[in-house]
Amino acid sequence: GKAEGLLLDEPTSSLDRDTTEMVEKLLRNWLKAGIPILLVSHDSAQIARIAGRGIHLNSGQLVTPP
Repeated sequence: GKAEGLLLDEPTSSLDRDTTEMVEKLLRNWLKAGIPILLVSHDSAQIARIAGRGIHLNSGQLVTPP
């Protein structure tokens, strides 16, 4: 069946560039298919490439994106 959603913590950590690009493409496709994804990453550029938007936390508090 279809996944209800995904929770990912730094899913491309320690991956090479080609594998990172493959994972990012897969995540974008899942988002297009309507699968919600909660992705934790220190890489704001990666969040933008995958989802186009995100939220930023600092010490557990929601902050305005940089």
